[in-house]
Amino acid sequence: MCKTITDLNCQGVTDTLLEFGKDNYHDEQAKANITQSVKDMLNIYSPSETPAKVLEGIMTIIREHEINIDSDVGNLIINLICIDSVAKAMDPEYNIFDRVMPYLTVHQAVGDHLFEYFYPFAK
Repeated sequence: MCKTITDLNCQGVTDTLLEFGKDNYHDEQAKANITQSVKDMLNIYSPSETPAKVLEGIMTIIREHEINIDSDVGNLIINLICIDSVAKAMDPEYNIFDRVMPYLTVHQAVGDHLFEYFYPFAK
């Protein structure tokens, strides 16, 4: 999801949210409404400037559109918001998306098994 957010890919963010969701959204109008909400949110908050606000916006979209997600996903988003806020307090130039993108890009390219094998060597 972070990659689709930083790429400003509204449809990708919507698809990812619905993949995280426990319910299947077959209604194209509901998907279009969610995509429009994501687009509106990304027009207000730039991921490069305010990652925490973008993630808060994602949580708002999840709540407003009643997307049922696993508690693990919700906790992950909340934890990212907290980490970003603490990091911003220490270094205002810090951007969590910039730090995590190299790992996500490699993970997406090589898959779970290779990433899990080589991740300890990346530290």
